[in-house]
Amino acid sequence: MAHPIMRQCVGCKEVTDRRNLVRCVYVAETETVEVDSSQTAPGRGAWVHAKSKCVQRAIRNRGFVRTLKLTELGKTFDNSADAWQKLVTDVLQCTRCTLQQS
Repeated sequence: MAHPIMRQCVGCKEVTDRRNLVRCVYVAETETVEVDSSQTAPGRGAWVHAKSKCVQRAIRNRGFVRTLKLTELGKTFDNSADAWQKLVTDVLQCTRCTLQQS
């Protein structure tokens, strides 16, 4: 049996199987961080537990900005609470959809 692919949550820093995490990517066209529900979008990915606490911690500690290497955009994202709140909502909804499909 193959070993599971492990990833680290950018919020709580726990290392776990990637099936337990949600992948987020930076989309240049919209200049936003979005959920990659297919987990195959090109570019860097930031993995986070689908828990409000982990996502909020990753935002507060700039885990998304650091992992996705958004240093030039960090100030824009830090000032855009609506964009971050949308990401929190999207991450939680993504998990609900995944659980319903299983």
